[in-house]
Amino acid sequence: MPKADPLPANWRELLAEGNTDGQLCLLPIIERYAVTQVAAYISLLPLAQSPHFALRLRALIALGRLKQGGAFMPLVDMLAEERLNHWRLALLDTLLMLPNEDKISPLLPLLAVDQPGDGDACFLSGLVWFFGQQGSAAIDPLVKMLLAKPARARRLKDDLLAEAFFMAAGKDTGLLERLGEKEPPLARFCGNRIWPKTTHSCFGIYPNPDYMLQKALQAGLSHRMYKSLHHWHRNKT
Repeated sequence: MPKADPLPANWRELLAEGNTDGQLCLLPIIERYAVTQVAAYISLLPLAQSPHFALRLRALIALGRLKQGGAFMPLVDMLAEERLNHWRLALLDTLLMLPNEDKISPLLPLLAVDQPGDGDACFLSGLVWFFGQQGSAAIDPLVKMLLAKPARARRLKDDLLAEAFFMAAGKDTGLLERLGEKEPPLARFCGNRIWPKTTHSCFGIYPNPDYMLQKALQAGLSHRMYKSLHHWHRNKT
C-alpha cells in the first residue's frame, strides 16, 4: 500500500502565510512531492527574495531541484536587479540547473557590462563559467565581450577562461583554432594554450566551494544549519 502524500493540500497558503521555520520545513516536502505539479515554482519565487538568509537560499535550492523552466526568466529578472555578489552567484547556480531553450540571450546584458555591487570580478568569473556550460553558441559572445576587451579579460583567471572556452567548444580545441582564423582575439588567446586534460571542471559558479558557507556564517547561520539547507530528502526506493 503506497504511503500517503505528506504534502498538505493547502501547501501554497502555508508557504505564503507561514512563519520562517514553517516555510523552511515545508520547502523540502515541496521539492519532493510538488515536482509534478504545473507551475509549482510560482509559490517559491517570493521566498527567493526573502530577507532571511536561510529561507532565501533554501528557496533557490528548491527552485533548482524542481527544474521547472518557467522559473528561468523570473530569476533572470531578479538577477538583473540584485546587487549583492553572493546572491547573484546563488541565482546563477539555480539558473544553471533550470531548463530553458536559450540560456545565453537573456544573460548577454550581464556579460556585456560590469555590474555594480561587491566583487564584480568574482561575479564576472561565475558568469563566464556559466556561459562555458552553454555550448558553442557561447563562444562568440565570450570572444566579443571579453577577449576583444583586454581590460575586462585581464580581470579573469586565464585558466578559468580557458576552461569556459574548452567546455563551450565541447572539448574540441580544433574548433577553437578554426574559429580563431576569423577572430584574432581568440587566435591570440589560443596560441600556445595548455588546454585542460580532463573532463573534470576545476572551476564553477562560486570562486571556491566554501564561498556560500562563509557568507552564511557571516549572516549568523551555524555550519550545521547551512549543511541542512542542502540536504536532499529523496524518496526511498
